[in-house]
Amino acid sequence: MKIEDGKDFGVHSDLIEKLLSRGLTEFTLAQQQALKGGLVSGESLFISAPTSGGKTTIAEIAAVQTALKGGKSVYLLSHKALAEEKYKLFSEVYGDKDDKWFDVAISTGDRIEGGWNNGILVATYEKFLSMVSTSDDLVIDGVLVIADEIQLLNDESRGADVETLCTKIKLSDPAQLICLSATVNNSNELASWIGATEIRVIERDVPLSQQIWYQGSGFECDFGEEEIKEMRGGSHPPL
Repeated sequence: MKIEDGKDFGVHSDLIEKLLSRGLTEFTLAQQQALKGGLVSGESLFISAPTSGGKTTIAEIAAVQTALKGGKSVYLLSHKALAEEKYKLFSEVYGDKDDKWFDVAISTGDRIEGGWNNGILVATYEKFLSMVSTSDDLVIDGVLVIADEIQLLNDESRGADVETLCTKIKLSDPAQLICLSATVNNSNELASWIGATEIRVIERDVPLSQQIWYQGSGFECDFGEEEIKEMRGGSHPPL
């Protein structure tokens, strides 16, 4: 599906132009399934897809669509470095002072920057849990919540905090909940607990291969496949 076809599912024309200007030409399979599942029409979704499946763009579309309607979004991430990366993306693409679409803010254990009167707040799970638990002014009702790497619910050390935050979110009244996950065996159980429609994609849009080289000979195996191919007479690709 071409990026331009996103208008058929309600994607704002300005957002389509922005995606095209960054060199995107087609939606990945996971993005197509998310759009068909109601990504921009308010449906809560649990999206399980392999790495490089385009989950970041799914989150971007949902958050920007909400902001363009005057709503607020919080984008929850597993690590400070990822939060900084997403904050930089949204700030440069949508929060530039010469072409500002909406506010972009960040809140992690290291720093807090920007206001969240509208637009997008990027935060780590633990920091947002602290904000929700200690502030009477922070309201989740009517907010789009994007939970990245939600499989952290299964993590022995951090799962309890993530579960506590998700429970608080569930007990409130968010406008929409978009959960993003790597492929996990119990995605249907997690989706059911969250209360969202499951979208599970196994196929990779960009095939991955594993290679082992030694003295001009090599072996290659496509990720997820058992067949091993032998390669001779060449050199390994640059690292």
